[in-house]
Amino acid sequence: MLRRFFVAVVCLLCLALGRSASAQEPATLLLKSGERVSADLVDMGGSDFTVRANGQERRIPIGDVAVIDFTGGAQNLPASEVSRIQQGQHLLVLRTGQAVDGRLFDIGGTRPLRITYSAANGQLDYSSTEIGRIYLDRPVASAVAQAPATATGSDTRTGGNTRTGGNTRGGNTGGSDTRTGGNTRMSGNTRTIRVSAQNQWTPTGITVSTGQVLTFSSSGQVRLSSDRNDVSEVTGLPGRQSRRGGARGIPRGALIGRLGNSEAFAIGNLSTVVAPADGELWLGVNDDTLDDNSGEFTVTVGVQGGSSIRRR
Repeated sequence: MLRRFFVAVVCLLCLALGRSASAQEPATLLLKSGERVSADLVDMGGSDFTVRANGQERRIPIGDVAVIDFTGGAQNLPASEVSRIQQGQHLLVLRTGQAVDGRLFDIGGTRPLRITYSAANGQLDYSSTEIGRIYLDRPVASAVAQAPATATGSDTRTGGNTRTGGNTRGGNTGGSDTRTGGNTRMSGNTRTIRVSAQNQWTPTGITVSTGQVLTFSSSGQVRLSSDRNDVSEVTGLPGRQSRRGGARGIPRGALIGRLGNSEAFAIGNLSTVVAPADGELWLGVNDDTLDDNSGEFTVTVGVQGGSSIRRR
């Protein structure tokens, strides 16, 4: 009888240890001091986070943490995300690019972790595999990606209205400015595209190879039906997905892209995207019915590490 009791106790301890070991998720915590802690995130208590590295647990006060990054090393953080952080608020950024203002409420559960977040529409539960980053405060400036420099040079416009020359207007000279048709404007080493909500895909004239880094600066609103309240920004409509068409798993109305004939991927308000395939970049609005749409997104695209932008 006593032996059975001890066996039962040992089994329970093993089960508890197994659960504890699985209740974790790899993450990098960027502290307000600039220190980075890459470890398994285990739990969020009343005043601190518990992380585990090399079998050793460490407790980090919540007030010392600026960013929890589940997808990278908390480096080159998108400036477009950092600029959205409001004092007294946290910012949760999903891997689709959708950003949610609110407050981090709790972290727990088993792997993947359950992230409970308080937003304007109540408490929301996310899986840690859905989340890119959580901003608890503004990170140190050295952790924020710097905008790529653009080249300067001559000014050439082609399309409906043609202007050629040295970028001279009324005797004033400046950097390069190339227009290529009604929906595209090129400046230096970037190209600005108007993405209509009524077109399935809009070509950009930008061809990249797998692994190259595309930069984006996106704005605008589109209406996704005849309902004047059915309006989306580039991040899409939270909790709503296209049912019959569009890109599955990405919010309806979001800015999306594809490379050649690749599967669509989310862009939203991301400032950088690593090219998942080779080919020309096409941009679109994620929706299943286009003929009742209106509006457009304005997207400025660049390529880091060498331009693959062709003049058409």
